[in-house]
Amino acid sequence: MTKQTKEANIINVMPGRWAALALLFIVYLTSSMDRTIVSIAGEPIKNELHLSDWELGLLNGFAFSLLYIGLGIPLARLADRGNRVNIMALCLCAWSAMTALCGMAANFTQLVAFRMGVGVGEAGCLPTSHSLISDYFPSSQRTTALALFGLGLPLGGLSGMIVGGLIVDSFGWRDAFVILGLPGLVLALILKLSLREPSPKDHGGSAVSVLAEEQKTETLGHVLAFLVQSAPARNILLGVTLATMFTSPSITFLAPLMVRGFGLSYAQIGLLLGIAQMGGIALSTFLGGVLSDWLGKRDRRWYLWVPAGSLVLGGPLFALAYAQTTWPPFIAILFVASLAGAAYLPPSYAMLYTLVRPKWRATTAAVTGVLMNLIGLSVGPILCGMLIDLLTSHNLAQAGHATLAAACVHGGAGALSDPAQATQCLQANLAATRLALIAFSAGLIWPLLHFLRAARALPPAPDLLGAG
Repeated sequence: MTKQTKEANIINVMPGRWAALALLFIVYLTSSMDRTIVSIAGEPIKNELHLSDWELGLLNGFAFSLLYIGLGIPLARLADRGNRVNIMALCLCAWSAMTALCGMAANFTQLVAFRMGVGVGEAGCLPTSHSLISDYFPSSQRTTALALFGLGLPLGGLSGMIVGGLIVDSFGWRDAFVILGLPGLVLALILKLSLREPSPKDHGGSAVSVLAEEQKTETLGHVLAFLVQSAPARNILLGVTLATMFTSPSITFLAPLMVRGFGLSYAQIGLLLGIAQMGGIALSTFLGGVLSDWLGKRDRRWYLWVPAGSLVLGGPLFALAYAQTTWPPFIAILFVASLAGAAYLPPSYAMLYTLVRPKWRATTAAVTGVLMNLIGLSVGPILCGMLIDLLTSHNLAQAGHATLAAACVHGGAGALSDPAQATQCLQANLAATRLALIAFSAGLIWPLLHFLRAARALPPAPDLLGAG
């Protein structure tokens, strides 16, 4: 079989850029489901393993992000030079197996170790997928394609919460990890057999031609130097990193907030939270990408004004939602807040990929991911968990129950056998969780300023390096 015939057969298996995008979307959705299950299972995990809220934040943040931080850039550099489909398939096998193993963890240390393995998902999935999509699609369609792909995160979270809640109610949190993890092994085989690697000449319709000799001399240092020295790129990176830091605690602590405050089953929480939070984020992600492409035809600064506007609207709405004491207004306001406040990622990625060279896109995605994981997804939940623990102890001391603090912080109300003590612990922990989440919502003013600075520093379209 000739090389041309082989390539033709591969293309026939996965015909067209939109079919390729659909498969990448499914992989990203699977990654998000495997990642989100800790959110819905957080409270039973805390009660069984006697964890504090900061440890719950570490489990959902830093433990997951550690391997991303270590592997994200090396895998992206490999993707810029090697076969991205093979990288994706291997990473999918790894994170699916590790998700299943989480359900078999005997203690907190083992659970943290397996969660580190799940972090391979984001490390191998996002940079390689963004690089492939940027090659498949021209610049006029790239933000919409990235937005459609980005729906995998919230829709996977929605599916993970709904399905995970049902499984936790019926079988417990351990079986939820196993049931959601194993199908990824089959999907990895489908990915390997179906998706084609674009040829080196494919760069998403970019008008920029980079000489082969120049590419050979380009190193990670070249990419990092550009991202630091370019005022628009630097402020975009700061904006998305800080926005993630102040919004990521909601992924960890909203399900526990609903358990502590509303007395709902895990299946009910998964359904309501999945629709309100993840459904709102999904719509916001898609509409933010489409709106940016539409407005960006008039002025490229809209790719940065849209994220800024999203944070202006989202911050106060999130704070208002967290202050609610009954679940119907909480769910309604949370949906509106998620719809308004999650539109910053697709236009940010699209502008970064326009600013950099085509062969820097996977590395740029990895650098962005490392910053978002190292600072946003790791620091945010841990700091919020520490604040919840401190406020819980303070609330108990103020109410004259300081002796309960240690038992309440390490295990929660579900770990206390005395009903009166459990009630006191629950009330203190609930008030602390609400206040901590409100405080983090107020912090969204910081990334907002960086998006406005990036828009002000954006050069005219002909001067953009990537120009595609």
